[in-house]
Amino acid sequence: MLVGRIQEENQDQVEKLEKEFNDQKDILFDNEKRLQNELDTVVREKIEVEEKLADLTLKYEKLFDEMQKLTASNEQEVILRLQFESKLNNLHSLHRDLGSKYERATEEIYSLEKINAEQGEINRI
Repeated sequence: MLVGRIQEENQDQVEKLEKEFNDQKDILFDNEKRLQNELDTVVREKIEVEEKLADLTLKYEKLFDEMQKLTASNEQEVILRLQFESKLNNLHSLHRDLGSKYERATEEIYSLEKINAEQGEINRI
């Protein structure tokens, strides 16, 4: 009888421990499922972020290439403008020189005509 009572008490304790064990096991399984779901969510978010990063990287490369083309185009335009200004300055200088030569030539012609006229009067006298 004593053995029976001890077996009953032990059986109660074993059942109680099994119930606690099963409760803990259920809690751990629930936590594992929750963590697995969170891991799946994080993996999906990681994939989305990587896709966005790839898109942004591609856009950056396109913009960088476009910027380089615009910079090169701008530099060519600046060079062309400088060449134009140089030629324009050369033409302006030539025009100024021709104007000076024209004035000197006109003055020389007037002075020669004056001298000619004076000699013509001297010859008539």
